[in-house]
Amino acid sequence: MSKPVTELVELFNERLKELSVEIVVPSPSLSLNDYLRQFVMAEDFTSVVLGRGAPDGLAAALEGATEVLADYSNGGAGGSEAAKICAKAKAGITGIDAIIADTGTLVIASKTAGDRATSLIPPVHIAILEGVRAYETLADYLVAADPTLTHQFITGPSRTADIEKKLVLGVHGPVRVIVVE
Repeated sequence: MSKPVTELVELFNERLKELSVEIVVPSPSLSLNDYLRQFVMAEDFTSVVLGRGAPDGLAAALEGATEVLADYSNGGAGGSEAAKICAKAKAGITGIDAIIADTGTLVIASKTAGDRATSLIPPVHIAILEGVRAYETLADYLVAADPTLTHQFITGPSRTADIEKKLVLGVHGPVRVIVVE
């Protein structure tokens, strides 16, 4: 039997901290879009791409604060064109479909390359945890997963210790992962 959602979220947050994932909690006095606008400006992200699950109206809210290179929030282009655009962005902003508590994993289930490129290619991935499903284990998630979709599992910033056995972040993906709760 699965743990209560509050326990899953607590375990998930513990794992995120272990994985060097940054957790930010918007002020209740601001809308999510207003918070993201302020956050993007404060972090000096001069260009962003928006993936599926980015909040409705975010592109308009970011006007004047940063350059939105592409908005894939309602689907859209993929493939090499999305990769080229995402490579120019300072940050990618996506929604998240599920979390896996015991590993601190974010899950994006998608059909388009634009979704994957937005979270994988820019040096910073900003993940929005709005309305996500919480699972205790990967096995729990896989039982419920739609087999017709691509499931991207993100467990912290990209990391490798291949080079001189020193841990290096950001070699194969984002150097920073920021979760907006």
